Amino acid sequence: MMVLILKMVLASACITGIYFLLLAREKSFRFNRWFLLLALVLPLTVPLIEVEVNRLPANSLVQNYAQTLSSWQHTVLTDNSGPNLNPVSPVSGTGFTDILWAVLLLVSALFLFRYMLRVYRLLQLKKNSVRVQRAGRCVALSEEVVQPFSFLSTIYVNRQSFEQEEIPADILLHETAHCEQLHSLDILFGELLLVLTWWNPFQWLLLRSIRQNHEFLADEKVVRTKAGETVSYLQLLLASVRSSAYAPMVAEFNYAFIKKRFTMIQKKTSRLATLYSFTSLLACVLVLACFMSFRYTAVWQQKFTEKRIDTVPAVQPGKSFETYLLDKSFSFTEQGVSAEEMAEYKRITDKYSAAAKEKNKKWVEISKDDQTRLQNIFGRMSKEQQRGQVVRFIKRPPPFAKNVPTATQFENFKKAATYGVWLDDKKVANEVLNQYTSSDFAHYSVSKLYGAAKKGRNYTHQVNLMTKKAYEDYLRDARKNANEPMMIMSWRPHVAMVEKTK
Repeated sequence: MMVLILKMVLASACITGIYFLLLAREKSFRFNRWFLLLALVLPLTVPLIEVEVNRLPANSLVQNYAQTLSSWQHTVLTDNSGPNLNPVSPVSGTGFTDILWAVLLLVSALFLFRYMLRVYRLLQLKKNSVRVQRAGRCVALSEEVVQPFSFLSTIYVNRQSFEQEEIPADILLHETAHCEQLHSLDILFGELLLVLTWWNPFQWLLLRSIRQNHEFLADEKVVRTKAGETVSYLQLLLASVRSSAYAPMVAEFNYAFIKKRFTMIQKKTSRLATLYSFTSLLACVLVLACFMSFRYTAVWQQKFTEKRIDTVPAVQPGKSFETYLLDKSFSFTEQGVSAEEMAEYKRITDKYSAAAKEKNKKWVEISKDDQTRLQNIFGRMSKEQQRGQVVRFIKRPPPFAKNVPTATQFENFKKAATYGVWLDDKKVANEVLNQYTSSDFAHYSVSKLYGAAKKGRNYTHQVNLMTKKAYEDYLRDARKNANEPMMIMSWRPHVAMVEKTK
């Protein structure tokens, strides 16, 4: 969750930077309005997009362990001397994430209450005011109003000032522009998003920029309607700087901003404004693309070493490995699938089996569409139909339990004549372990090499070590995919002498 929040904040920061760098000083007010509204939404949605990318070979730590597990079908299990694989117990109690969620929801609830209270106060103000029609627009008269403002389709003014005709026509025209252009809807939408994204400082800045841009749009309407009276209008703006109890929901009034409005009113439209607009939009798309979440689907390595895995669960004596795999099938049906679907399943697997044989490889990439189809058919097969399939889908084993090597074991791992060392999925020299202590690791597994796997190597065992950070990443990914079946393949026949266990 923290990673997602960070992505959203960074995306907002980039978009806000684009706005102030390219658009804030330009008179492209209409374009700015839609850009700012889009800037509120995109950082909340783009980081949620996942773009799936297949990469070959699979070098990630998680996939390395998945390959280790899939090698069960190639393994001759002769004893139970290795450490047992124990499931990781669910974390109990209240964790940091739960506390963080509780804080976020509590503060969001408070902001929602504030939002509803502000809207309610404005609706009540209209209800308790005297309403009159002026130039086809509803004007609410109330003694509570100090500074004229608008909300939705209604203009709010001080009753005494209105009756004594002390409110200039230009001010009413300015507020009419707000109503005609539906600026209140932008604010209501932005404030509602702020209820959920109050933790993002750039959302506050963008909402403030939206309010300011509304004032620029309304000023532009007045200046265009009453050309030649710009000076008198500027004087009115200067005189209008007062406080208002309802201003936070509808407008912004202060000397610094009035000065900025002066500058915008007198500024000539730049020929580069349009170019800036399109450039900023393109830049926004490119920046946000960097925050898209790329999800990599790793495929099996084409070169896979046969080896004895000491950390896999032992098959019970007198129980064949085929029976073990059938018991671990992720899904099956009593009636099974039709002969046509069985033929389709065989046709797909034969295609990849032939490709593996042609390339003299044990593992070949199966396309996503074919893998999805195989999984669908396999999950509806009967147990008898699943028997002997070269491609099958089993329940994903539980994550490796935390397994810290002892100081003695760790010292033994430094012996190059016995152990080949893989550290966080990377082959390293044994001397690298001198930079660590046994407590720096959260898990280890030992694999004894047999047959062809020993050729060209001066060690007899392979040890895989995971640092604490790598183990946390492994657990996170394992739990995320816990309900997804695991595909295992065997293009070459192997004999599993599992009945001769000790």
